[in-house]
Order: sequence, then structure tokens, then C-alpha cells
Amino acid sequence: MRRFLKQLVIASIFIGLGIGVVVIAWNMLYTPTCFDRIKNGSETGVDCGGSCPSCELKTVSTPVVLRSVKFSDITGNVIDTGIQLRNPNASWGAKQFSYTINFYGAADSLIPASLHGTSFLLPGQTRWIMETAKFVPGRVERVEFAIATQTIAWAKLKPYVEETDFTIQNTALRKLVSPASGYAELIGRISNKSQFDAKDFEIQAVVYDAKKQIVAIGNTMMKSLRQGETRDFRIFWQRAFDGQDASFDTFVNVNVLQDSNFLQKYEY
Repeated sequence: MRRFLKQLVIASIFIGLGIGVVVIAWNMLYTPTCFDRIKNGSETGVDCGGSCPSCELKTVSTPVVLRSVKFSDITGNVIDTGIQLRNPNASWGAKQFSYTINFYGAADSLIPASLHGTSFLLPGQTRWIMETAKFVPGRVERVEFAIATQTIAWAKLKPYVEETDFTIQNTALRKLVSPASGYAELIGRISNKSQFDAKDFEIQAVVYDAKKQIVAIGNTMMKSLRQGETRDFRIFWQRAFDGQDASFDTFVNVNVLQDSNFLQKYEY
């Protein structure tokens, strides 16, 4: 009996040593990842925190489509499309994401003219994505917008710049008269009141009729705007719309989540 117990103790010791060796070898050879469903390495939660993405990202919500509008010229083949999005996340913005816009015609058939692009959405922001003057080989009855959720790069705002640092003033909407071509234009000025030179601005306009229905959308791009600089801009419409008693909103879109859009100016 004593001999059996002695053998049992020795066997237990060897088993324990074997397990210990395996555990040590595993820890030495295995490299923790952010996808192994184990809380390890520097993680503060399972596959999050530390060297992995923030644990807050497990609770973020996908941007929501609020509405879409479309307008075409007299041929029905040149389309202005606007998608209004809202980011329900107060702390996290989408620094970049990819999207697709599909067009459907009669009998809800897909028209082979899908648009693909990238954009951004700041924390808590409601904004428009506009694709203007796009040729579509068919009369559009319906527009479908989709974000490729796997492409969303979430980020938090840095404290040194805000979108409100870029302001629009002196705006005017007017119909064009001969000999000018086109139907209408919106002019104005944009100022950079931040402490940075900035680049890649989009200026948007939404035009409403007397009943506050959207009758036109438009945009223009500006490649750069230096600190303290004010520049003129112009948004142009070839297509006619109901401009009687029209009103409008203007918006500045600049990706303040993207560090590469800003270059600080130092004074010596």
C-alpha cells in the first residue's frame, strides 16, 4: 500500500512538472493577438485595451442614414445624389469608411452605374455625402446607400482643432442671366480661424423652396486654406430648380480626425 502511495506521489509530481513545462513553453512560444478570445498580453479586456483597440469600440454604433435625395437634368441621365448621415456616437468618429451608392430603375432593376467612395463622420455629427453631376445610363427611380462597416476606422477627436474653426460668411444665392451659362450659383467666403494650415475642404449647399422642401444640392472642393486665410468659393448649378423664395444652408466638411490634413505654423 505504501509502495502504491509512493508511486502515486511520484507520478503526480511528474505530471505536475510536465504540465508546468507545457505552460511555460506555451507562454514563451505563443504570441498574444487581439483576436484569440483570451484576455492576455497588455489587454484590459478580452481582445481589447492595452495594445489592442479600445474596449469602448465594442459598443459603438454604425452611422445611420437619415434621408436621401436625388435630382436629374432634363435627360434624366445626369444625377445629383445626397445622403444625409448621422453618427450616434458622441465620443467616436469614423476617420474613414468606404461606401457604395446603387441606382435602381424601372421594375427596381439595378442600373450598372454604381458609385464608390470614401468619407468620414465626426463624433455626434450629422452631415451630407454628395455625389453631383454623375452620369447614369437610365432613369433613376430609387437610390440605395451602404457603408462597408468593416472599413470603418474609428478615432477620437484631438483637442487642438475643431470643425467650427472653419467658417462661412457673405453667402448669396442668385440666378444667372445671359450671357452667363447655367441656371444658378451660390457664392461666399470661407475662413480658417484655427492655428493650422489645412487642406481638403468640401463646401456643401442645400437649397430649399418656399415650403422648405429640398430642391437642389451642390458642392465644391478646396485643396488648401492657410491659417488666418479667407478665400472665395462658388457652387454652380446647370440644372434649373424652383428658386422662388428659396433659402439655403451651407456646410464645411473637413476631416479633423485626420492628422495629415493639418500642418501647424510655428513662429520663431
